[in-house]
Amino acid sequence: MRKKVLSPKNDYVFHRIFGDEKNKKLLISLLSAILETNIRDVSYQSPVLKKDRIKNKGGTLDVFVITDDNVQANVEMQVVFRDEYINRILFYWAKLYAQQIDMGKKHATLNKTISITILNDDNYFFPYFHSVYGIYEGKSTPPHLLTDLFEMHFIDMNRVSEEISESELLKLWISFIKEDNPEVMKMLSAKNNCIGQAYEVIEKLSQSKAEWLKAASRENFWLDQRIREDAALKEGTEKGIEIGTERGIEIGTERGRKKGKIEIAKTMLEMGIDIETICKATGLDVQDFKGE
Repeated sequence: MRKKVLSPKNDYVFHRIFGDEKNKKLLISLLSAILETNIRDVSYQSPVLKKDRIKNKGGTLDVFVITDDNVQANVEMQVVFRDEYINRILFYWAKLYAQQIDMGKKHATLNKTISITILNDDNYFFPYFHSVYGIYEGKSTPPHLLTDLFEMHFIDMNRVSEEISESELLKLWISFIKEDNPEVMKMLSAKNNCIGQAYEVIEKLSQSKAEWLKAASRENFWLDQRIREDAALKEGTEKGIEIGTERGIEIGTERGRKKGKIEIAKTMLEMGIDIETICKATGLDVQDFKGE
């Protein structure tokens, strides 16, 4: 029987590997590969974001460090990607950037803040295996960068095999993190010393029943969330189609049917159903109801 080990793409296991200061060297290697720079050291910071004074909004990060050149870096392993995740990671970035003021800094001395998300979801929202975003002027060619203080990286693990331009080290790390087969993981770990050490950490964690239970708890959490979202989407779609049918019959003309569909589409939109599903359910184009 093939030996089983914990999966590093489980967000709990990812945190145990890269969020432990004892494994600082591994995080430095991964960050250096992602940011294409030679990071010499990092200082681990509390992953718990301060709550604001008005609505008590906070949050907990997977890994938060400050590099040797004073760059703030947040690394997240995201198991399930939904559109609202963009809002959440922007909120996290803003909290990290703004909390520097609480540390006594003036606006002129605020440091660069980088958010890195490693995605483990079959979602092709981002254009590349490694997509990098900044703040640019919208009409300039080439694009004019407003500031380098804002930077966001999104890495789609499921597209690593398509990648040809990124560094070999980044492709090695991501191939290792997304892998489930211990034999393949061991083969990849032999190609780089830090990845080899990461595999040793995983082997050690895998000997603990408690670690397996915690990792399984996270897997169950994400599975339950997917089931709830799929059920809600199905129910919302069925309601939208039912309303559309009733109003279509009631109105009885082509114009009336279209108006009815527009109302259905607006209702479904308010229920949080994505635009692609609404278009498929109603037969409308997005411009038919988005501007209403």
